[in-house]
Order: sequence, then structure tokens, then C-alpha cells
Amino acid sequence: MKTNYLLLISFLITCNVYSQSIFKAIEQKDYSKIEELAANKSKINKTNSDGITPLWKATLMSDTLAMNLLLKNGANPNAPTDGGTTPIFLCSENGSVESAKLLCKYGADVNYCKNKYNLAPLRQAARNGYIDVVQLLIKQGAQIEAKAEDKGTALSAASLKGHIDIVKLLIQLGANFNIIDKDGETPLINACSGGRTDVVKYLIEKGADKTIKNNKGQTAIEIAQDKGFSQIVKILE
Repeated sequence: MKTNYLLLISFLITCNVYSQSIFKAIEQKDYSKIEELAANKSKINKTNSDGITPLWKATLMSDTLAMNLLLKNGANPNAPTDGGTTPIFLCSENGSVESAKLLCKYGADVNYCKNKYNLAPLRQAARNGYIDVVQLLIKQGAQIEAKAEDKGTALSAASLKGHIDIVKLLIQLGANFNIIDKDGETPLINACSGGRTDVVKYLIEKGADKTIKNNKGQTAIEIAQDKGFSQIVKILE
């Protein structure tokens, strides 16, 4: 029993030393050291005290050289943090399309959404306005109508933030522009709330329903009136 306990302690110490070494190498962009440590495939997917893997760290830094060294040695492109975010989700946060391409090459799940708010990478990329990442994710099979915990879609997020290029792309690909989230709000209502005049105009041109009311009983024009967005009010009248 004592021998087994000592072996366990020794193993944990070894893992901790390995973790510290590879994360330090990634931070310092010491690629020869990364390659040396990545050869230890049994430990390459171990998380550090923050609950992240070496690949997650390299993706956070948008360091495709380090990422490639890790991936070709067996790093799991779908390993989530303790909070449920995967490396491909990071790309929707930092806009690194090259990192996203590399992860997809090694089998990243573009629809993984087992995080706090069930946010898929496409939803987050649309929210942040990264059209190159949005296009890549869709090409790789991202579900355009995937709903997060709030029942909103990528189009909902893009409309709220005013990313007209992404709004147009999603609608051209068949996104439902009358989708209703858990607050009873549509992309049109989202756009009105954010004062996104060009998005409102485009949605109306495409036939968005102006009569839908949110859970507070407000229509798109009433929200625009309350917020003082006179140009949007004129479009909706």
C-alpha cells in the first residue's frame, strides 16, 4: 500500500514538472523545447492548475507554430477547459482564422457548445464580427441555427452588434430572420435595441416581421422610439 502511494506521489510530481515546463516553453515560444516535450504523448493533454491544456494556451496566444507541434504529437483539439471552452471557441473570441483552420485540420468540433451558456463558436464569432472565422466555421459544418441557452442564434448576436456583413451572409445561407429568443426578441428587435440602422433596413428589406412583440409587449418600433433612434423609427413606420 505504501509503495503504491509513493508511486502515485512520484507520478503527480512528474506531471506537475512536465506541465510547468511545457507551459513555460509555450509562453517563451521555445519551439525546440515544445517539440521535445510534446513527444511525451501520454502527458500532452494534461491540464495545468488553471484547468487548461498546452494546446489551449498556444491557441490563446494565436501561436500556430506551437499549435502545430502539439497537434501533430496528439494534442486533443476538442479538449475543453474546466469551464467548457475548447480551442476552436477561442478562435471565435480572438478572431484568429489561421488558428481555426489548423484546429479544423485536426478534427476540431465546430459545434461544441458544452460551456456555461451553451455558446457555439459560430455564435461567438458572429457576435464579435469575425466574418473570416464565421465563413470557415460554416464551411466546416457549423449549424447556422444553433441556439444558445438564451435561445438566440448567430444571426441574433450579429444583429445586436451591428455586423451587417455577417447578417447578410447568414440570411443568404438561410438563417431564420424571425427567430425568437427566450426574451421574445427577434433579430430585428435586437438590431433596434442596439441602434443598428443598416441592419434594421436590411432585415426589413428581407421581410422581417415588424409586429412581433417581446416578452415586455414591445414591438421593434416601440423599442426604437424609447431609445430615441429616429432614423430607425422612420424605416419601421
